[in-house]
Amino acid sequence: MRTASRGGWAMHVSSAAAPTEDTTGTRYRHVALTAGARVRHGRFVGPAAPWAKARQRIPASPWHSRQPPVLVPGTGRASVRHLSPVDVGDLIERYNAAWNAHDVDAIASMHHPDVVFHNHTADERAEGAAAVRDHIARIFENNPDLQFTTRALRVGDDFAVCEWTARAHGKEWDGVDVFPIEDGRIRRKDVYSASHRPRAATG
Repeated sequence: MRTASRGGWAMHVSSAAAPTEDTTGTRYRHVALTAGARVRHGRFVGPAAPWAKARQRIPASPWHSRQPPVLVPGTGRASVRHLSPVDVGDLIERYNAAWNAHDVDAIASMHHPDVVFHNHTADERAEGAAAVRDHIARIFENNPDLQFTTRALRVGDDFAVCEWTARAHGKEWDGVDVFPIEDGRIRRKDVYSASHRPRAATG
């Protein structure tokens, strides 16, 4: 795991992922890029975020076998479509932006059909895409000025943990979201926060 600064907050990208193999038998390994590097079709073409990673083709070893399926944490099921740490980071960034825009449709588009929203602090739980969508819509109705600032984002294969500070009604509180990812979409959003003891907003 390594840390890089992005937009004023820390992003941690796992560097321990094993090489993977595509259907053509070509293996890949993740290669960390330095600040100012960007990759397109395997070539460095310009500036990009310092935490970005590229996939570099390396010959497949004859004794190499495909990696076993990745189990989605908390579900016991294998994910069909796997997301790399970089792809997971992009997904969660878009998801957090949709929350700050109160865009329920955009939020719902990133949910797995069997998504579970569980706020452990408030003891609120919704299961299934429709129920979770309605629950989030009610959150925005009750908190029209709700905004989040990301303090840190830790990502791995099909998994993310996001630390944030929320602000609403002149108060603020810190919290953490845990995101298992399944088939390229958010399978769960488990929330742990200090919403039961907010402080006066500072910004």
